[in-house]
Amino acid sequence: MRKVTLFTRDGCHLCEAAARIIERVRGQTPFDFECINIDDPDNERWLDEYDHEVPVIHIDGREFARHRLDEGLFREAVR
Repeated sequence: MRKVTLFTRDGCHLCEAAARIIERVRGQTPFDFECINIDDPDNERWLDEYDHEVPVIHIDGREFARHRLDEGLFREAVR
């Protein structure tokens, strides 16, 4: 089963849009999902890497998208 990770932060409208797409696709195609808030003190590594880049989406540990998530391409990638 695929694993999708969303790197996000509070108040990010692009992150909210990506999360909606991920949940919509997940309703049709099961995959593991993890959401990481880069502003959490435990996630300092991700803050350094993605501070001005969120949302960032990984599939199986590899970066798939930044800023905007294309639903069709995402759907195909998690199948």
